[in-house]
Amino acid sequence: MQTKVSTQGNVLLPGAIRRQLGIKAGDELYADIQNGNIVLTPERKVKRSRKANIVTSAITGLPVLMLVRRSRFDERNGSRSA
Repeated sequence: MQTKVSTQGNVLLPGAIRRQLGIKAGDELYADIQNGNIVLTPERKVKRSRKANIVTSAITGLPVLMLVRRSRFDERNGSRSA
């Protein structure tokens, strides 16, 4: 399928491709160049990983669980967030 680049740099993805891949308005696509070709990859919605740490409450002095959320950016890049 053929498409054009607008004067603002926008590219229209044909409806058949959007439907086949489940791409909806507002979805994020990652753009890359591979072997001289432009490759657009839709970000797949995945649940965020959760970790829990046991900490002592400053108020009660009792142990409590503190949930730590990692973003998809952290998971892709191997970063850790507190």
